[in-house]
Amino acid sequence: MKLPKHHYIPVFYLKHWCGSDSRLLDYTQPYDGIVKPQPKHPDGVGYVRGLYRLSGVPDDVAEIIEKTFFAKLDDQAAYAHKKLLKREINSLTPKMREAWTLFLLSILMRSPRAVVDTYAKITEDLPAQWEAAKGRWAIDFPNEGVLGDYTPDVARQYALMQLRRFIGNDAIGQVVHRMHWSTFDVSKTKYRFVTSDRPVVNNNGLGYVDSHIAIPLSPTMLFLGVNSVSTLNAIHAMPDRDVVFNCNRQVVRRAVKYVWAQDYSNDALIKSDVGGRQGQPEHVFRERPDRGSRAHTSSQTNWRLKRNAPAHSASALSSRSPCTSAPSPPPALPASSRCLCRWRGPSASSS
Repeated sequence: MKLPKHHYIPVFYLKHWCGSDSRLLDYTQPYDGIVKPQPKHPDGVGYVRGLYRLSGVPDDVAEIIEKTFFAKLDDQAAYAHKKLLKREINSLTPKMREAWTLFLLSILMRSPRAVVDTYAKITEDLPAQWEAAKGRWAIDFPNEGVLGDYTPDVARQYALMQLRRFIGNDAIGQVVHRMHWSTFDVSKTKYRFVTSDRPVVNNNGLGYVDSHIAIPLSPTMLFLGVNSVSTLNAIHAMPDRDVVFNCNRQVVRRAVKYVWAQDYSNDALIKSDVGGRQGQPEHVFRERPDRGSRAHTSSQTNWRLKRNAPAHSASALSSRSPCTSAPSPPPALPASSRCLCRWRGPSASSS
């Protein structure tokens, strides 16, 4: 019997890259050096069977992480995604905003590679820790029976539960939740965003003045989260082609194996850069100099902001009018309402 599909990139998200035939273009990191796009349905990509399945437990328990955490999280994030596509950020309910924050963090940590890396890191010292725990258990709970032996099933269970806990890290979640949120719309241009198996891009961490986080929402819409209005204004002042090019380049280079597009307009970029610089993030929104220009050597076009420095002057960017109506970041959520630190995940309600 086949294990159920566990989507690390949800269908509700991928379907926005589908064309008129309800399929998207699937570019796969090649083994033979040749990238060949193939039309596929969104339900047929971005998944691994049994990715979050617990081993060594009954079937009704084995799917608990997928059913009670990731599935519910994706359902709630889908409501927020619809609002963002309509540019209705100010109408997001607290639960929608909270779900979208958790969704961004989950996309960073729930990929197949992240699961493997988490398992390897967490289980390095787990056998020794388990043996020590067995000794303490016998002393502290003499009437509770003997703690079982360490097994690979125990290791996988522990690693997956810890992964869920990492995604729900309250300290990181609050940083993203308090950012200034905005969207960048290119629907009236010829430029189109792509996405991948690692679509969330950010620079310089999350806690500095110039830090930002971004994810394509669709081929024509980008989500932005920034720590300062001046950074947001600078990004909105950039030419559309530069924002799209720089974002696509990072999304493609960060891809582990898959890049997805709606059409062939980014074919050359994908084929040349897919998976090219994993683990080497750049400042995403740096103005792209024209071919033959010396602008790449000018400090005015490289607005990599120093830690805790003021944002770059708008005069170094496009003359496009800056955004002046960025919403204020919301206050911290009361502890009683936070789902970011709860193991049970978000509730089923969407509002």
